[in-house]
Amino acid sequence: ITPKEMLILSKKIRDKIDEGKIDAVVLTHGTDTLEETAYFLDLTVHTDIPIVLTGAMRSSNEIGSDGPYNFISAVRVAISDGAKGKGVLVVMNDEIHTAENVTKTHTSNVATFQSPQYGPIGLITKRGVSFHHMPTEHEFYPVNQIDKQITLLKAYAGMDDHLFQAVASMDVDGLVIEAL
Repeated sequence: ITPKEMLILSKKIRDKIDEGKIDAVVLTHGTDTLEETAYFLDLTVHTDIPIVLTGAMRSSNEIGSDGPYNFISAVRVAISDGAKGKGVLVVMNDEIHTAENVTKTHTSNVATFQSPQYGPIGLITKRGVSFHHMPTEHEFYPVNQIDKQITLLKAYAGMDDHLFQAVASMDVDGLVIEAL
């Protein structure tokens, strides 16, 4: 999924919210870009209704597939009163994370989604959904179009200038350098 597709999704959600036709949103998403989509939606959809993203670390043809369980857990979170006003949430492996803090930490572990330094803000158990943290701030940016090309360059020890020269020859509007 690209930022342009994320923007289309954001607009569809905002339109449905404006129509007053939804009480919550649950999205299933591939885990490679789930955190980016969650954060994009968190920044661009201004609402108190729950928006919950989830996915699966084990595919449906594997023993112990977690997709259906994570989906049911995400629905349970979305319909809980405690989810209102907490921004976009990511639900995986019985944990509830904020979009702002969550990151994927492993390529295949079911406990891959973590919020380093913060931890999950809630848990899903057989007894119900419980929240033990409340996000204190929430940023919002009314994005309606994406028309800039920004490139990310990851720097590493021993790096020469070839990648910088390549980026300099590209037609980009900005460059983010992820330093050591």
